Amino acid sequence: MEWDVTMADIADTITEIASQGVQEVKDAEPTSEDKLIHGIDMALPLLRFFKNGNRNLKAIMNSQVPQTIC
Repeated sequence: MEWDVTMADIADTITEIASQGVQEVKDAEPTSEDKLIHGIDMALPLLRFFKNGNRNLKAIMNSQVPQTIC
């Protein structure tokens, strides 16, 4: 029982860290600079987020956290 609570707390913490900035990305509209840098197809920030993640997700993915939790 205690392990389940600990795992849930860890998962909640990782979710909170990974999702920081997501609302700003959801609300963002592509700028002319986004269109120039990323092209018309990838100009929408939300699309880039879903395709590439964010720096927090990338950091978690490149760490030992997923293996440790599993």
